[in-house]
Amino acid sequence: MASQNQMISQNYEQHHHVRLDGDTTVMDELVRLQETKQLHGLQLLNYYKEVPITGTASDFRIFENTLFCRTNEAQARIIEFSKNTILKSENLQNHVYASAEYDPETREVALTDFSYVELLSRKREAIRVRMHIPLTVLIESGARNFKGRLIDLSLDGCAIDVATHELEDTKAYSYLNINMPLKTGLEQIKVRVMASFLKASQHFRLSRCIYLFEHDMYSENQIGKQIALRQGEILRELQ
Repeated sequence: MASQNQMISQNYEQHHHVRLDGDTTVMDELVRLQETKQLHGLQLLNYYKEVPITGTASDFRIFENTLFCRTNEAQARIIEFSKNTILKSENLQNHVYASAEYDPETREVALTDFSYVELLSRKREAIRVRMHIPLTVLIESGARNFKGRLIDLSLDGCAIDVATHELEDTKAYSYLNINMPLKTGLEQIKVRVMASFLKASQHFRLSRCIYLFEHDMYSENQIGKQIALRQGEILRELQ
């Protein structure tokens, strides 16, 4: 049974550090899996602009408390930037968080500082995408209208940065007016969607607000179209 120890964050995706029963460390388990040739199929999980990216690890070697491996070029570039990753395998007791350093000369990833983790459940379960440029959103909250910047988008909801003072009389439900230009620049996806206010957290000098959508068929279709287009752009950046 895992017990909660500490919380960390990786690109808005939160995890609990956990301690498992018994004296076995993550490094002990990795050594055992290498000796029994069960490290094959190990996956490295990272998030790039909110999109989950997974790459298979290979060419394993262990030196002292470091696991060295190789992965595909796209995954290596993300790891080079993020400096960490999540290890996933059906042969591991739990997901494992690790600090990660990529060496472009050897094309190896050095993994250290291991700890078992569990993903936290969250309200927004759908695939999210980070907007290329924050888009202006008009928020209709009761009799008040104010503007915010759309930061990321999913089929379930969105994150919007607003001036903190605008939240003083925020209603439980608002209408969000979102204009999303297509890459051609010749047309826009325009949506007015009802959304419930979930929470806000301080983000620099602004408040980052999470809204959950209450879709009609039109808004669900239009936002789904924008997510698919943006996800395609993000994945092409890694090619």
